[in-house]
Amino acid sequence: MTCADSVGCEKRGACADAHGVCVASDAGCAALPACAAFGHCHAVEGVCGVGGDEDCKKAKACASHGLCAADGAQCVARTAQHCTASSSCNLLGYCTLRDGQCLAASDADCQRTSSCASIGTCTFEEGSCVVGKDADCERTASCKDSGWCSAIDGKCEVAKSEDCARTAMCRVDGRCTVFAGNCEVVKDADCKQSEACTQGGRCKASPRTTETTSYFGECVK
Repeated sequence: MTCADSVGCEKRGACADAHGVCVASDAGCAALPACAAFGHCHAVEGVCGVGGDEDCKKAKACASHGLCAADGAQCVARTAQHCTASSSCNLLGYCTLRDGQCLAASDADCQRTSSCASIGTCTFEEGSCVVGKDADCERTASCKDSGWCSAIDGKCEVAKSEDCARTAMCRVDGRCTVFAGNCEVVKDADCKQSEACTQGGRCKASPRTTETTSYFGECVK
């Protein structure tokens, strides 16, 4: 069996014969998943590794983790832009360059993430972006839409009626009082301050009876 037909060729790119020993070849390395994923596209001292910056720039790890420059046989992050342009910066706050890697290192890193805007993970704590304070929650769409404005045990939740009072569903439907972790219509006062009353004449709170609804009540005439 030749090296090109061996399991080592298929699994490790060891497709070339060097004095009776199967070693990596450029073609063998380029065919491996590690080439597309990590830039290990060239034979380096008999094994598959990084042949230069171009291998790294084409690898998925460049776009995802900022590992866009060659350092020996590996890909690393070399510039701040490598980190800030990566999807891990947008998703996880890994926006700061440190020792060839992109890491979350400050509140500023966390606050530039999509998850800060969506679920409130805006505070840096022990290497990660977390929900650390009410202000993190208050900046999210979920606070404005559903009243999830209070930080509780690392999550944004509805904790008080003030959370509900800032929502559109309080203003429109009267869902202004916290009940069982949600903003609900609980009392007549909820309805009277809403458009359901001022524009629709539905000024009294009435319990719902439909089993499929999660609402505690609704505003009725």
